[in-house]
Amino acid sequence: MGSILGHPLTVAAVGAIFAAYAGFATGQATTTQRVADMERRIGAVEGRLNGRMDFMVCATRSLDQLQANTGVNPPCDMKLPE
Repeated sequence: MGSILGHPLTVAAVGAIFAAYAGFATGQATTTQRVADMERRIGAVEGRLNGRMDFMVCATRSLDQLQANTGVNPPCDMKLPE
């Protein structure tokens, strides 16, 4: 048993297994951190957009009302591209 455990190929195999696991754990931690950073940034963008939504709705309604009352068309196409 001692000769098997002390054999250079056994030592190399055990070292390779530990190295592979260490690489996997490092990659998993990096991926988890990147996903957490992306979720944080997306949350900040959503917060800004939610704050601007009321303004955009109000501006669109005001432009529609001006067009209906004056009959003047806006200088650009007021439709969102598909």
